[in-house]
Amino acid sequence: MTVLSVNVGKPKPLDLGKRTTPSAIGKNPVLGPALLSKKGLAGDGFGSPTVHGTPDQAAYAYSFIHYDYWAKELERGDFSYGQFGENFTLDGMLEENVFIGDRYRVGAALVQITKPRGPCYKLAAWLKQDQKTFVARFLATRKIGFYMRVLEEGLVCAGDVFEKIDADPVPVSIAEAIRLMHEAPADPGGMERALENRSLTGDVRDKLIRRLDKIRT
Repeated sequence: MTVLSVNVGKPKPLDLGKRTTPSAIGKNPVLGPALLSKKGLAGDGFGSPTVHGTPDQAAYAYSFIHYDYWAKELERGDFSYGQFGENFTLDGMLEENVFIGDRYRVGAALVQITKPRGPCYKLAAWLKQDQKTFVARFLATRKIGFYMRVLEEGLVCAGDVFEKIDADPVPVSIAEAIRLMHEAPADPGGMERALENRSLTGDVRDKLIRRLDKIRT
Protein backbone atom coordinates (compact mmCIF):
# COMPACT_ATOMS: atom_id res chain seq x y z
CA MET A 1 0.00 0.00 0.00
CA THR A 2 1.27 3.45 -0.92
CA VAL A 3 2.02 6.34 1.42
CA LEU A 4 0.03 9.31 0.14
CA SER A 5 1.49 11.72 2.66
CA VAL A 6 3.95 11.84 5.55
CA ASN A 7 2.76 14.33 8.18
CA VAL A 8 4.25 16.05 11.22
CA GLY A 9 3.19 18.76 13.66
CA LYS A 10 4.33 20.60 16.77
CA PRO A 11 2.25 21.03 19.96
CA LYS A 12 -0.09 24.01 19.90
CA PRO A 13 -2.95 25.08 22.20
CA LEU A 14 -6.09 23.07 21.40
CA ASP A 15 -9.39 24.70 22.30
CA LEU A 16 -11.44 22.47 24.61
CA GLY A 17 -14.14 25.04 25.22
CA LYS A 18 -13.45 26.22 28.77
CA ARG A 19 -9.69 25.71 28.54
CA THR A 20 -6.89 24.83 26.17
CA THR A 21 -4.43 21.94 26.23
CA PRO A 22 -1.24 21.35 24.23
CA SER A 23 -1.70 18.99 21.30
CA ALA A 24 0.18 18.09 18.13
CA ILE A 25 -2.88 16.56 16.46
CA GLY A 26 -2.73 19.25 13.79
CA LYS A 27 -0.27 17.86 11.26
CA ASN A 28 0.88 18.93 7.80
CA PRO A 29 2.56 17.05 4.94
CA VAL A 30 6.35 16.89 4.80
CA LEU A 31 8.01 18.00 1.58
CA GLY A 32 10.64 15.39 0.79
CA PRO A 33 12.05 12.55 2.92
CA ALA A 34 11.85 12.49 6.72
CA LEU A 35 13.76 10.34 9.18
CA LEU A 36 11.58 7.79 10.96
CA SER A 37 13.36 6.93 14.20
CA LYS A 38 12.39 4.81 17.18
CA LYS A 39 11.09 8.02 18.77
CA GLY A 40 8.97 8.98 15.77
CA LEU A 41 9.25 11.19 12.72
CA ALA A 42 11.79 13.99 12.61
CA GLY A 43 9.97 17.29 13.10
CA ASP A 44 6.99 15.73 14.85
CA GLY A 45 5.98 16.60 18.41
CA PHE A 46 3.66 15.41 21.15
CA GLY A 47 1.34 17.30 23.44
CA SER A 48 1.34 14.33 25.83
CA PRO A 49 4.81 12.76 25.44
CA THR A 50 4.16 10.11 28.10
CA VAL A 51 1.25 8.80 25.99
CA HIS A 52 2.36 9.44 22.41
CA GLY A 53 5.85 9.03 21.07
CA THR A 54 6.58 5.97 23.19
CA PRO A 55 8.37 3.07 21.46
CA ASP A 56 5.07 1.24 20.91
CA GLN A 57 3.50 4.38 19.46
CA ALA A 58 6.35 5.86 17.46
CA ALA A 59 4.13 6.52 14.42
CA TYR A 60 0.44 6.47 13.60
CA ALA A 61 -1.14 5.55 10.26
CA TYR A 62 -4.63 6.16 8.91
CA SER A 63 -6.30 5.17 5.66
CA PHE A 64 -7.39 7.90 3.27
CA ILE A 65 -10.30 5.61 2.37
CA HIS A 66 -11.92 6.69 5.65
CA TYR A 67 -11.77 10.38 4.79
CA ASP A 68 -14.86 10.23 2.60
CA TYR A 69 -16.87 8.52 5.36
CA TRP A 70 -15.98 11.15 7.93
CA ALA A 71 -16.48 14.05 5.53
CA LYS A 72 -20.07 12.89 5.03
CA GLU A 73 -20.62 11.91 8.68
CA LEU A 74 -19.33 15.24 10.03
CA GLU A 75 -20.60 17.31 7.08
CA ARG A 76 -17.13 18.65 6.38
CA GLY A 77 -15.49 19.47 3.08
CA ASP A 78 -12.17 20.85 4.31
CA PHE A 79 -10.17 17.73 5.15
CA SER A 80 -6.52 17.59 4.12
CA TYR A 81 -3.78 14.99 4.65
CA GLY A 82 -2.99 14.56 8.34
CA GLN A 83 -6.54 15.49 9.36
CA PHE A 84 -6.80 12.73 11.95
CA GLY A 85 -3.40 13.36 13.47
CA GLU A 86 -1.76 10.60 11.45
CA ASN A 87 1.89 10.51 10.49
CA PHE A 88 1.17 8.32 7.47
CA THR A 89 -1.88 8.82 5.27
CA LEU A 90 -2.24 5.60 3.30
CA ASP A 91 -4.21 4.58 0.24
CA GLY A 92 -5.25 1.29 1.85
CA MET A 93 -4.35 -0.93 4.83
CA LEU A 94 -7.80 -1.14 6.36
CA GLU A 95 -8.16 -2.29 9.95
CA GLU A 96 -9.59 -5.67 8.97
CA ASN A 97 -6.44 -6.47 6.98
CA VAL A 98 -3.71 -5.15 9.27
CA PHE A 99 -2.52 -7.46 12.05
CA ILE A 100 -0.70 -6.82 15.31
CA GLY A 101 2.88 -8.02 15.03
CA ASP A 102 3.07 -7.76 11.25
CA ARG A 103 6.32 -6.21 10.06
CA TYR A 104 6.54 -3.89 7.06
CA ARG A 105 9.33 -2.26 5.11
CA VAL A 106 8.48 1.35 4.30
CA GLY A 107 11.14 3.40 2.60
CA ALA A 108 14.39 2.62 4.39
CA ALA A 109 12.64 1.88 7.69
CA LEU A 110 11.28 -1.34 9.16
CA VAL A 111 8.15 -1.04 11.30
CA GLN A 112 5.91 -3.37 13.27
CA ILE A 113 2.17 -2.97 13.84
CA THR A 114 1.50 -2.65 17.58
CA LYS A 115 -2.06 -1.58 18.45
CA PRO A 116 -5.23 0.27 17.46
CA ARG A 117 -5.56 3.93 18.18
CA GLY A 118 -7.19 4.73 21.50
CA PRO A 119 -9.01 7.97 20.61
CA CYS A 120 -9.46 10.63 23.27
CA TYR A 121 -11.19 13.94 23.85
CA LYS A 122 -8.49 15.78 21.89
CA LEU A 123 -9.61 14.15 18.64
CA ALA A 124 -13.19 15.21 19.41
CA ALA A 125 -12.10 18.78 20.10
CA TRP A 126 -9.95 18.90 16.97
CA LEU A 127 -12.86 17.73 14.82
CA LYS A 128 -15.24 20.07 16.69
CA GLN A 129 -17.35 17.21 18.02
CA ASP A 130 -18.92 16.51 21.40
CA GLN A 131 -16.11 15.49 23.74
CA LYS A 132 -18.36 13.19 25.80
CA THR A 133 -19.72 11.08 22.95
CA PHE A 134 -17.36 11.20 19.99
CA VAL A 135 -14.78 8.73 21.30
CA ALA A 136 -17.43 5.98 21.43
CA ARG A 137 -18.65 7.02 17.99
CA PHE A 138 -15.17 6.81 16.55
CA LEU A 139 -14.45 3.42 18.12
CA ALA A 140 -17.75 1.97 16.94
CA THR A 141 -16.81 2.53 13.29
CA ARG A 142 -13.52 0.60 13.67
CA LYS A 143 -12.11 3.23 11.29
CA ILE A 144 -9.41 4.04 13.80
CA GLY A 145 -5.99 3.49 12.27
CA PHE A 146 -3.03 1.87 13.96
CA TYR A 147 0.25 2.52 15.72
CA MET A 148 3.69 1.16 14.88
CA ARG A 149 7.04 0.66 16.55
CA VAL A 150 10.22 1.26 14.55
CA LEU A 151 12.57 -1.71 14.36
CA GLU A 152 15.01 -0.14 11.90
CA GLU A 153 15.31 3.60 11.46
CA GLY A 154 15.39 5.16 8.01
CA LEU A 155 14.12 7.81 5.63
CA VAL A 156 10.49 7.69 4.49
CA CYS A 157 8.50 9.85 2.11
CA ALA A 158 5.26 10.11 0.17
CA GLY A 159 5.17 7.51 -2.58
CA ASP A 160 6.86 4.82 -0.49
CA VAL A 161 5.14 1.45 -0.29
CA PHE A 162 4.32 -0.57 2.82
CA GLU A 163 5.75 -3.97 1.92
CA LYS A 164 4.81 -6.81 4.27
CA ILE A 165 7.85 -8.75 5.48
CA ASP A 166 6.34 -11.25 7.91
CA ALA A 167 3.48 -11.80 10.37
CA ASP A 168 2.86 -12.92 13.92
CA PRO A 169 1.86 -16.61 14.04
CA VAL A 170 -1.31 -15.68 15.99
CA PRO A 171 -3.06 -13.14 13.75
CA VAL A 172 -5.10 -10.47 15.52
CA SER A 173 -6.35 -7.72 13.24
CA ILE A 174 -6.68 -4.12 14.38
CA ALA A 175 -10.46 -4.38 13.94
CA GLU A 176 -10.54 -7.60 15.96
CA ALA A 177 -8.51 -6.03 18.75
CA ILE A 178 -11.02 -3.20 19.03
CA ARG A 179 -13.90 -5.69 19.14
CA LEU A 180 -12.28 -7.79 21.83
CA MET A 181 -11.31 -4.82 24.00
CA HIS A 182 -14.44 -2.69 23.75
CA GLU A 183 -17.47 -4.28 22.15
CA ALA A 184 -20.32 -6.36 23.53
CA PRO A 185 -20.94 -9.22 23.84
CA ALA A 186 -17.58 -10.16 25.32
CA ASP A 187 -15.74 -12.97 23.55
CA PRO A 188 -13.64 -14.84 26.14
CA GLY A 189 -12.43 -17.41 23.62
CA GLY A 190 -11.30 -14.69 21.25
CA MET A 191 -9.56 -12.83 24.06
CA GLU A 192 -7.71 -15.94 25.21
CA ARG A 193 -6.54 -16.58 21.67
CA ALA A 194 -5.48 -12.95 21.20
CA LEU A 195 -3.38 -13.13 24.36
CA GLU A 196 -1.22 -15.72 22.59
CA ASN A 197 -0.06 -13.01 20.18
CA ARG A 198 3.52 -12.34 21.22
CA SER A 199 3.48 -8.77 19.93
CA LEU A 200 0.61 -7.37 22.01
CA THR A 201 1.53 -4.17 23.82
CA GLY A 202 1.27 -4.16 27.60
CA ASP A 203 -1.80 -1.94 27.72
CA VAL A 204 -3.74 -4.05 25.20
CA ARG A 205 -2.77 -7.22 27.04
CA ASP A 206 -3.84 -5.70 30.38
CA LYS A 207 -7.17 -4.58 28.93
CA LEU A 208 -7.93 -8.08 27.66
CA ILE A 209 -6.90 -9.70 30.95
CA ARG A 210 -9.06 -7.29 32.97
CA ARG A 211 -12.03 -7.98 30.74
CA LEU A 212 -11.51 -11.73 31.05
CA ASP A 213 -11.22 -11.48 34.83
CA LYS A 214 -14.46 -9.51 34.98
CA ILE A 215 -16.25 -12.24 33.01
CA ARG A 216 -14.88 -15.01 35.23
CA THR A 217 -15.78 -13.39 38.56
